[in-house]
Amino acid sequence: MTMLLPANGLLGTGLVSGMARALPLFCGVVAGAAFAGATDSGALRVPVGTAVTAQAAIGQGTAQLTADASGLTLAAEVTATGRYAENWYLDAAVFDLLLPDAVPLPVECVKLSLGVVNSYEKNQHPPASLRVLVRDARGGLWAVNTRLRGLGALPWTKGVERIETFPWDASEAGRIDPWVMMALAPARFDEYDPPQPPLALAGFRVIVPAVKKVSFEVRDLTVLSRGQLPDPYWCLGSEGLWKVRLNLGDTGQFGWGPGEPGPHLRAADLGLSQGEFPYSWEILGMDEWTVERAGSGVLAVAADGSGAIEFPLLANGTYRLRLCVRPGKSQPLREFLMHYLVVRNSRGPSTADRWGPAPRLRFSAAPTPGNVFAPEAAATAAVTVSCAADSATAATAGTDTVIRWQVESTDGRELAKGEAAANQPAVIALAEFAARETVLWITARLLSGGQELEVARRVVGFRAKPVLPPSAAAAPDAKVAPFANAIPRTKGDWHEGGTPVATQATLRLTQFQGWLDEAREIGYNQVEFSAPWFDLEPLPGVYQFQYLDRLVDEAKARGLYVVFRVHPIPGQVPGWVPREYQEDENRLVHGLWSGGSNLTYTAASSAMTGGLDRFLENLGAHFRDNPQVMGYTVENLFFDHGWHDMPWLAQYVDYSETMRRAFVAHLRGKYHDDLRAAAAAHQVPYQTWEDVSLPHPTPAFDELGRLRPRTDALWLDWARFKVDLLCGFRLDAVRALRRGDPGCAVGSYAAPDTQFCLDDYAALKSFIPTGSMEDQYPPEPWPVPVRREPHGKIARTAPLVDVGMTNLLFHEPGHEGLFNYWFPEWRLKTLKDTEREAELRLQQWFRVVDRLAGAEPCAAASQGRGLQVWSIASLLLNAQHTFIPRAEDWVKPYRCRIGAEKLRVDELNETRLTPGELRRRPYVYLPYCADVLDTVQAQALCDYVQQGGRLILEPTSGFWRVGAEEKNVLGARLGLAECAPKADAAEPGDAVTATVQPGSVLDGVPLAFRVHQFKPPINDQPTPWIQNIPRAYFRRYALTGAPPEGAEVAARYADGTPAAFVVSHGKGKVLFLCGVVDWLACPGLARRTDDWGCGRPPGAAPAEDPELLTSPLRKGETLYVLGRRFINHADLGALKGGNVPESVKTTKALAVLFPQAAAGRYRVRECLSEKDLGTLDGPTLRTQGVTLELTPGQGLLLEASPAR
Repeated sequence: MTMLLPANGLLGTGLVSGMARALPLFCGVVAGAAFAGATDSGALRVPVGTAVTAQAAIGQGTAQLTADASGLTLAAEVTATGRYAENWYLDAAVFDLLLPDAVPLPVECVKLSLGVVNSYEKNQHPPASLRVLVRDARGGLWAVNTRLRGLGALPWTKGVERIETFPWDASEAGRIDPWVMMALAPARFDEYDPPQPPLALAGFRVIVPAVKKVSFEVRDLTVLSRGQLPDPYWCLGSEGLWKVRLNLGDTGQFGWGPGEPGPHLRAADLGLSQGEFPYSWEILGMDEWTVERAGSGVLAVAADGSGAIEFPLLANGTYRLRLCVRPGKSQPLREFLMHYLVVRNSRGPSTADRWGPAPRLRFSAAPTPGNVFAPEAAATAAVTVSCAADSATAATAGTDTVIRWQVESTDGRELAKGEAAANQPAVIALAEFAARETVLWITARLLSGGQELEVARRVVGFRAKPVLPPSAAAAPDAKVAPFANAIPRTKGDWHEGGTPVATQATLRLTQFQGWLDEAREIGYNQVEFSAPWFDLEPLPGVYQFQYLDRLVDEAKARGLYVVFRVHPIPGQVPGWVPREYQEDENRLVHGLWSGGSNLTYTAASSAMTGGLDRFLENLGAHFRDNPQVMGYTVENLFFDHGWHDMPWLAQYVDYSETMRRAFVAHLRGKYHDDLRAAAAAHQVPYQTWEDVSLPHPTPAFDELGRLRPRTDALWLDWARFKVDLLCGFRLDAVRALRRGDPGCAVGSYAAPDTQFCLDDYAALKSFIPTGSMEDQYPPEPWPVPVRREPHGKIARTAPLVDVGMTNLLFHEPGHEGLFNYWFPEWRLKTLKDTEREAELRLQQWFRVVDRLAGAEPCAAASQGRGLQVWSIASLLLNAQHTFIPRAEDWVKPYRCRIGAEKLRVDELNETRLTPGELRRRPYVYLPYCADVLDTVQAQALCDYVQQGGRLILEPTSGFWRVGAEEKNVLGARLGLAECAPKADAAEPGDAVTATVQPGSVLDGVPLAFRVHQFKPPINDQPTPWIQNIPRAYFRRYALTGAPPEGAEVAARYADGTPAAFVVSHGKGKVLFLCGVVDWLACPGLARRTDDWGCGRPPGAAPAEDPELLTSPLRKGETLYVLGRRFINHADLGALKGGNVPESVKTTKALAVLFPQAAAGRYRVRECLSEKDLGTLDGPTLRTQGVTLELTPGQGLLLEASPAR
C-alpha cells in the first residue's frame, strides 16, 4: 500500500507551497468569485467567510471555526472539562465543529493530510488534539484521528507542519481502535464499521485537556490516495554527537511528494525573525570529510516570519549538512550540524548552478586523503586548513584575514591551537597527539578585522589495530565466577546506554564517583555504565574505550563489578553509519509509533548491524583480560516498540527497499537460487528476482466468520524471514561480544521477539534483562537467567521492594538478578521520601540476601501447577503481525481471574510445547486464541492426554494447522466434533449464561461465554487492553455433532444443547467448553478447573488460600523460608504508582511453616529484622511454624540452623 504524500508548505520563500497537490482543500469566496490559490480544477472549496460556532459536547465552553483566504482558524475557550473516553478517560472539553455544507471527497481518497500552525507561545501546555469528522453515504459520522503526531495531540509548530489522518479502512483483525477512528452517529464505540463511500469532510473535533484558550490554524487539507510512492522524500535532523558536543538544540524538517522542491530549513527552524542573514553551508559525505556540495547566500525573513534556506536535493543516501548563519553583525555565527537523508529521489540530483559561492575554508589530509589514519600512518599524519580566494567571503576578506585553528580531545581539552594568514595554509601535525588520543576534533575559523566570517569543523581519528583472537577460549560466563556465592544486584545508569561518557567525561566522572559511593553503601555488587556507540566510535574503526577505563577503575576501587550497556537507537548510532530506516506500508520512514520525527533502523540494514557487531567485538576485546568487567547488555528497543508491527495503529513494517532486498536474498537461499521454484511456491509469475514484492497483511475469515490463518507460501516465507531477522540481530550481537570477550556474561533485553528465540539464548548462555519484577505472583523461571527491573525503573516504595525481591528469589535464588536505575546525578538525600525508603529497604535485603546463594528449592517449582498455552503461530498467521504483547492481551481475562483467585498457573508459548514439558503438568489449558498448531504440537497434546494428562479446550483451541486448510485439527485427533459459530445468533448481552448440571465437575460455579468484544476505556476494565481481543472469537457456538460416547455433560445452554462436557481419552480426560469463557464473569471457575485439573475434589483448597506465599529452601543443613504476605491487585497497583495506601499498613499475625524441617532442634532467625526467634524442634516448625506480624506484601526471610 502506497500513497501520495504532501510536503511541508513554504510561503514567501520562492519555494513551492507544498507538493503538486492531488486535490487540496482551498478556502475561497462563494460561487462565481475567485478562489485563493485554486489552480487545480479538482480543488475542494470552503467559502471564505464560513463561520461555525459550537458549544462543548463534553465539558463547558465555546469553539469557533472561521475560513479566510489562508485557511481555517479553530479556536476554543474552555471553562470546565468533562470526562472524555477513547482508549482511556481524559479530562477534557470536546467540541464538534460541523461545516454548514460537507465537502465531498473523491473516491480515491483514503485519508487526509493537514498543514497546521500551533504556536506553543500562544497555546501553552498541554496541547489540544484534533480529529477530522467524516460523513459517509449512510449519513454516519466518524471522528478520525491524526496519525503522524502521537495519539492526535497537535504538534507545537514553527510555521506550518504536516500531520495526517489514519486511513478510513484501518482495522486490526476486524476491530478498530478508538485512537484510530470512532463512530459518533450512530455511536458504535470500538465497533469495526468503516465509513462507506462516497465520503465528505464534515468538520473537526477539537479536544482541549484543560481550562484554557486555544487557537490554531489548518492549511491546505490534501487528499491522499494509494498508488504512488512518496517521492522525492528527504529528512533533515539533528546529529547526536555534535548535538551533545556543542550543546545544539533540535532542528529538523521533512519533505515528501511529487511537488517537493527539495530540502530546506525555515527561518522559524533557525530561530530567526525579520531581517537579512548571511549564511554558508556545505554538505559532506558519510565520511564527514568529502564535500559533496557547498553554497552561500543571504536569507531574507519577512515580517510574518516567512523565509527559508534551500539546499540541493541529492541522490538517495545519507549526508551531513553543516550550516553557519550570522544572526547579527555583532553576534557570533550560529552553527547547525545535521544529518541529511534522501530516502527516495527518482528525479535525480539538483543542478549545481544556483547555490551561491562555496565557503572558503578547506581541509585536506596526509598521508591518506581522508580523516581516518591507519596505525602505521600516525607518525606522519597531518591536516591542512586553507582558504580559497574565489569563494563566499572573498569580497569581504581584507589583508588582515587569518585562519585560527584549534585541536581538542573528545572530552573538550585543548591540545593545540594556532593562527595563520589566510593566504598561507595552516598545517597541523598530529603525530604528537596520536599516542594519547585516538580522536581529534579540529575547529577552523576565518576572521577578518576581528570579525568571524566562517567556522568549519572536522573530526579525524586513528584506526584501531585488528582484534586478536584470545590465546585460550574461556567458557561462556566464566567471568561471573565471583557470583557463585552471591545474588547479582546491579545499580545502572538511568539513560539506558545513552550517557555520553567520552564527550562529557569530566562531568560524568565527577557524577559517577558519588553515585558509586552510594552503590557500595547500599550493597550493590555490580554497576552498569553506558557504552554509547556514537560516542565511543565516532569514526569507523576508531575507538576511544579509554574513557570507559576510568569508570572501571573507579568501580574497582569500591569493590564493584562492571557491566556496560549499548543501546543502538538511531540517535546513538554513529553518524558514519548509513541511515537505512524501516518503512511502513505507506513507505514512510518518519512518524512511526509516536508519530513524530522518530526514525527506526530496519533490521535488514547490514551497514548498521555489521557496524554494531564490529563495535561490540572490539568493546569486548578491550576488556577481555579485565576481570572487573563482567559483561554487557544490548538494549532491545530502537523506539518504544522497536521493529515491530503496531496493528492497532494500522501500521505494519518493514516495507523498505532494504528489507525487500534482504527478503529476496533469503528466498534465493531457501529456493537454491531457483526463481521458478519460488514462483511456483508463491503462485506468482516472477520473471526476475526484482519482481518479488513484500506481502501485506490481509486478515481473512472462513464461511462462519472465524479468523483464518494465512496458508500461502509467500506469507509463510515472509513471516519466518521476519522472525529470523529480528532474532538474528540480537543473537549476532551476543556472538560478537563473545568473540571479543569469550568469558563475559551477555544480556539481550527482552522484546516482543524474545519469545521467538528463547532456546537460542539458552544455547548461548545469555541472560535476559526484562521489565517489572513486582508481579502479584512470582513468575515461572525462564529457561535462561533473567535480570529484572522495578516497574518504574526505580524501586518506588519500600513495600514494593519486598514484592520484587521475594519474586526474584522465590524459585531458584541466583537465577534472577536485580537491576535498579539511577540518574548519574541522583543522591539519596535528593530523592523523594518514598524512593529513599525503598532504597534503604533494598539495603536491608542486600545485607542478608547472599545467604540464599546456592540454596536449593525443596520441591520442583512447577510440580502440581497447571499450564496455560498461547500461540505464536496464531499471531503470525491469523492476526498477521509480530507484536507478541497482543497475544498476552488475548489471555488477560483468564490471567486476571487466576490472580484474583490466588492461583498459580504457568504460561508457555506453543513452540516450547514439548513432551518433557507436558509430563511435568497435571493439566493444560489451551485457550481459544491458541488456534493454530503444527502437526507435532497437536500430536504432543494428544499423547499427553492419552498418557493421563488433563486438557481444557474451547471451540477454536488448536482448530487450524500451520500451512494447511485443515480444520478441527486437535479436536478430530481427540475424537471431538467441531464446535462452530452459530450464524444466526444475535445475542443482546455481552455474555451467554449456561446452566451447570448438578453433581458435575462445574456444579456450584457460574459458567458464561463471551459473545461481544470488550469495550474501552481501559479504566473500566479489571485488566487493561482486553478490548484488543478480535471480536471474531466472541460468538455463540454449538457442537455440530453429539458429544463423544461416554461424555459427561457438565453444563447446557438454554436450548438444551451441551455447553460443557468431560470426556475420557486414553488414561486422561478433556474438559471441553462450548464457547469462549467470559472468565471475568465467572468467579470461582478458575479455581474449579484448577481443582479438576490437579485431581483434587471440588473446593479442596480454601477460596482465600494462600494468605502467604512461601518458598522453602535448603543450603546444606541450614533451612530457609522465603516469602511474603499476599497483596491484592489494587494495592499492588498503588505501590507501583509510588503510593502506599492505608490498607497496606495493616498487620496480621500469620504462621510460617518449615515443611522441610527434620527431627532435631533449630535456631530460628528472621534475617531482615535480625530478630532471634529462639530454638524450636523440627516437628513444631513443620506443623506450627513461627508467627510473624506482616502487612500485605511484606517480605520475610527465616533461617533455621541446627542448634549445636
